[in-house]
Amino acid sequence: MSKLLIVDGHAIIHRAYHSIPALTYNGQPVNALYGFYSMLLSAISQLKPKYLIVCLDSPGPTFRQSEFVGYRAKRKTPDNDLISQLPLLKSTLEQSQIKTFAMGGYEADDLIATVVKKASKKKFIDQIIIITGDKDLMQLVDSKVSLLVPLRGLSETKLFQPQDVVEKLGVRPNQVVDLKALMGDMSDNYPGVAGIGPKAATDLLSQYQNLNNVYSHLDEIKPNIREKLIKEKFSTKKETFSLGSQCWGNDLLMSCTGDTRNRKFGIEVGEGAAVVVAGGKEGTVVAHPDVAVRAELRGPLGGRFVTPIFRVGLCHEVLFDLVAHLVADHLGNVGDAQLVGCRHVG
Repeated sequence: MSKLLIVDGHAIIHRAYHSIPALTYNGQPVNALYGFYSMLLSAISQLKPKYLIVCLDSPGPTFRQSEFVGYRAKRKTPDNDLISQLPLLKSTLEQSQIKTFAMGGYEADDLIATVVKKASKKKFIDQIIIITGDKDLMQLVDSKVSLLVPLRGLSETKLFQPQDVVEKLGVRPNQVVDLKALMGDMSDNYPGVAGIGPKAATDLLSQYQNLNNVYSHLDEIKPNIREKLIKEKFSTKKETFSLGSQCWGNDLLMSCTGDTRNRKFGIEVGEGAAVVVAGGKEGTVVAHPDVAVRAELRGPLGGRFVTPIFRVGLCHEVLFDLVAHLVADHLGNVGDAQLVGCRHVG
């Protein structure tokens, strides 16, 4: 069997540094290097790969910091004794003629995922094994791809295959991204849906399979969970955003109306255009090329956002709650809106 072994270089040397007692050579700390090569040589001996690649992080920020400034903001600066060994990792790998990949602006994770995607299509590679301590990479696991993860220090490891991911995280590998989107990740300091923890997130994905389906079936979800999902989707922190949910089918015609404190609110959606009126302010709905209908609303301070309207058949309190959030956050508060009518038009 032809195997490709991919090593998450910095993840393993970080783990090695904290697993191996202080060790120096001519005054230079080398405990992390010693641990890294100990694990690498052990893996090569056991797995006997035909191909070997080590992916490395690059200095400086990545594209994730430009998209979310808080990304990894709470992580502590590595010890100087570890930092001093990182250049030696790259140079010793080159001296050993072991192929390394690194690219500015990207993490080793990104490079590993790219290599896996390309290598998975190669008929001359039968199995891909990734050595890493990063559980995020469990999203790559499938019938051809496995993770070799250190459990205690470096000596005890576990090979994660699809069923092992389910047992560890409660979701399949192809659901890991949506799991993180729902519950966030404290180690990387990115938020999920406020109030949604691992149990609620795995329950939602178990029932609805993916994040888009969760938001497409809000009417079936418990009110307390639904409220959290809606609040997150329509966070006032974002002036421009879009939703994953969209209208299905060709009969994109619906109408919902509400009335609170003698202030009218209504929405009518058709294939061509529609009008949203709330508190005397008006927005328009335009047809999207892929047949989804998007609402384009403008706030009193010039704020603008575009979002698909939900599927035909969701014309009830859930749809009204969603639109009420849009109105309250961007077009002026309409108070405790109540759904008073809903009908299909056309």
